[in-house]
Amino acid sequence: MLNAALAVPHRSILGPLLIFVVTLCLVSAYSGLIPYSNSLSEVYKHTFPLPVNYAVMISVVYLVAYNVSLIPAGLLIDRIGVHWGVFISAIFLSGSLVLFSISSSLLPFLFSRVLMGIASSFTFLLAIMVAKLYFHRKYLNMLVGFAELVFSFSLAVSPFLTMQLSELLGWRQQTMMFAIFLSLLCLLYFMFKLHLCYPTYLVTKGHSKRSRQHAMVQLKFALSNRWFWYVLLMTGIFNTHFALYVQLYAPIYVQRLYHVSYVNSISLNDVAIMGYMLSCLSFGLVEKFYSTKKIFFFAALFSLFIYSSNLFFNEYLLDSFLLSCINYFLLGFLSAYALLTFRLYEELSGHHLNASISAGLNMFTLLPLCFAFIYNWLFYHDPLYERIFIWCAYAVTLLLVLPVLWQKQKPMFVAV
Repeated sequence: MLNAALAVPHRSILGPLLIFVVTLCLVSAYSGLIPYSNSLSEVYKHTFPLPVNYAVMISVVYLVAYNVSLIPAGLLIDRIGVHWGVFISAIFLSGSLVLFSISSSLLPFLFSRVLMGIASSFTFLLAIMVAKLYFHRKYLNMLVGFAELVFSFSLAVSPFLTMQLSELLGWRQQTMMFAIFLSLLCLLYFMFKLHLCYPTYLVTKGHSKRSRQHAMVQLKFALSNRWFWYVLLMTGIFNTHFALYVQLYAPIYVQRLYHVSYVNSISLNDVAIMGYMLSCLSFGLVEKFYSTKKIFFFAALFSLFIYSSNLFFNEYLLDSFLLSCINYFLLGFLSAYALLTFRLYEELSGHHLNASISAGLNMFTLLPLCFAFIYNWLFYHDPLYERIFIWCAYAVTLLLVLPVLWQKQKPMFVAV
């Protein structure tokens, strides 16, 4: 359990914890909506008769809208604050879900997914900013890791939950219930006066004021910093395997590869997500012994080694479901270290994070989506090229991380 050392001494930690819990609920909603169109594809196929690969592309539309909206959402959070960010995110998500549930043609259906992506762009940024403003900076990785733990859990549970609810409720009814839950969450947030709990752990009061008044100045400085783009490229390429295999194509990929039922394919995919969740919990512990740069280096090195072994022993993996589970667990466990992107940028540039900079760094998830169409062609044409493509992603990541090891950590500052 978190203790008072995480927040400013002599201040109640209950308010910050409740705010963080609310942002985690929003993160959970964002994560659960990623496979939502895939999970419901069997349910709404009579309403929208789409091929399976088109259902995957609908998830891509949602994620692209999410990533494109990150920087505007970050700038807005810096200007209006965390509390209004929670309100906008919850209300827009509720509205987009209502539109999704009443859609009777493909165009409003797609438009609702775009709105979901825009509204979801606030969620993870809000969790990062609450961790940044209400708790000590040294706990940033641990709290971001905990947010990712919730993200992963929701990603794993969402297909099962959707499938079970579909036996009791139609897809329109369960989507409407989801919208009502988010509206109630927003209502309770303001009923319990959490919006009156102001940030209590800041570097200086001047830092808080400048962050609000000069969010664009901070963002421009970050965009002109070479380490911003370097870290973004490095973590984005590293995240390619997990994003494509686990978030976008699973369980479709697992069904095609192992010829198993839909339920078993979800189970194997959830093994990777379980590894991802456990890895998120390890962030705070591992950081006590190694620097962020070394942790990321070892994650990239082990990922390349394990995937190289997969290429040579692929036949054994296909024949053994147990070995495949171990392989997927390691995939998820190591992939989680892409989340070190926020701490890596701070260490390499010395520049304090705000919501807009965090938004820019969180766009590392956009890079794998740029490969989605290439991967989609490889996925249905040549499995060997598909595996070589992923191996190249790990090899490039390792080459990119090598120069980072010799960089010294810079003192922290705020651009003015």
